[in-house]
Parts: sequence; structure tokens; C-alpha cells
Amino acid sequence: MRTDTGQMFRLSDYTPYPFEVESVDLAFALEPEATQVKATTNLRAKGDTDTLFLDGEELELLEVSLNGEALAAE
Repeated sequence: MRTDTGQMFRLSDYTPYPFEVESVDLAFALEPEATQVKATTNLRAKGDTDTLFLDGEELELLEVSLNGEALAAE
């Protein structure tokens, strides 16, 4: 996580995470030139939400799937 952005976060801006994280499974393929991480996460929406943001830096996203079906890039 970058901390050099100067962005301030206030407790009053906090909203609970709209998903319950049921499980996270990480598999690592460690190589000197490139490391691959396969992350399988089971989430359950806690309310009326259909938006999930994936946020990462210097990562190459290879695939995202929902209920076993690959999603389009957009």
C-alpha cells in the first residue's frame, strides 16, 4: 500500500465493507523473474450491492471469474 499520496482518511468517512469474506486461498509460483499468485476468494454480499473494486499496483491481472465463469475485461 502506498502512503506517499498525502490523502487523508477520516473515521467519519468509514463505511463497513459491503462483503463478507468467507475464505481466501493463495497459491504461489515463485520464480526469479516473475512470481505468480493465484488468489481464490469467496465473498458474500452483506447488502444490496453489485460492485466490487479490485485495486492493485504493478500487477498484471490474468483472469477474473465469477461462479466459475471468466468475466470480460471491462
